[in-house]
Formats: sequence, structure tokens, C-alpha cells
Amino acid sequence: TDWGQEEEEIIWVSKSEIKRDAEALKKLGEKLVDLTKAKLEKIPLEEKLLEAIELAQRLQKEARRRQLQYIGKLLRNIDVEPIQDALEKLENKHQQQQAMLHKLEMLRDTLIDNPEAITQFLEQHP
Repeated sequence: TDWGQEEEEIIWVSKSEIKRDAEALKKLGEKLVDLTKAKLEKIPLEEKLLEAIELAQRLQKEARRRQLQYIGKLLRNIDVEPIQDALEKLENKHQQQQAMLHKLEMLRDTLIDNPEAITQFLEQHP
């Protein structure tokens, strides 16, 4: 007889999926550790996580590797979406700056190669 109890849904997660998730978080941690202090300030980080990142920035080799594992562990216990969003914005901003620089270099080359291009440029940008 059914006593009104619903079966609890059990979600099985494979070991390889757990490893993939842990590796992704470790990579996210590495990206954070590679950021400058100014860029880190733009990312929403809990104090404990920020301290772990700052420590990892000062460590080398094996100690740094262990610290990155610890950062990955800290990231497992929080919602990383706001961190990933902020990081993507920073990376996208860098790509936009690179594209703008490339555009300026092409303009410079055009102006050097073709003196009449200056008149055309001044007409477009009075």
C-alpha cells in the first residue's frame, strides 16, 4: 500500500563528472590567481577566497599547486556564476581593447602610406 510517501529522487553522478567539475573549478581558480590586484577588485569574491588567491599569488611551484587545489575546493562551496560572469567581462574588455588597438594600427598604416587619407579621415572625424 502507498502510505503517501514519495520516492526520493536519487541523482547519480559519475566519478569522471565530479573530476571534470573539480578540474573546471581549479582552472577558474588559476584564472583568478593570474589576475592583477586591480582586476581582482572587480570580481565579487568572499574574503576567505580572496585571501587564498592572494596567498597563491605569492607562492611558487608545489606550494602554489596545493593552494590552487584549495581554491578549487573553496569554489565548490559557493555559487561561481557571478565570479565567472565578472571574469568573462574582464576578458571580453581585453579583447575589445585589442581589437581597437588593431584598428588604430591599421589606420596609422593607411595614413603613413597614403597622405590623402588624412583629408578623408578629417572629413569623417571633424
